[in-house]
Amino acid sequence: MRSLINSASNGRVDFLDIEIGILMLRLLFIALAFLSGAVALSHELLWTRRLVDLLGATEAVTGRVLGLFFLGLSLGGWLATRWSK
Repeated sequence: MRSLINSASNGRVDFLDIEIGILMLRLLFIALAFLSGAVALSHELLWTRRLVDLLGATEAVTGRVLGLFFLGLSLGGWLATRWSK
């Protein structure tokens, strides 16, 4: 960041600092995607346990929760794609 500030004063750009900044942004996005996935799986586990308490431990309950989880993932991906265009 220091060289980008200096580049404004002396008219040159240090491309190494820009590449490091891009790399740091990529790592941040990867970390955020990982954390988002962990939170989503925790949320799915919570709802599975809640429905098991309510409806009993059956394959239908587990299938419904898992199906709704994947439906939410696909809808989120579809909406993100539409929004990014």
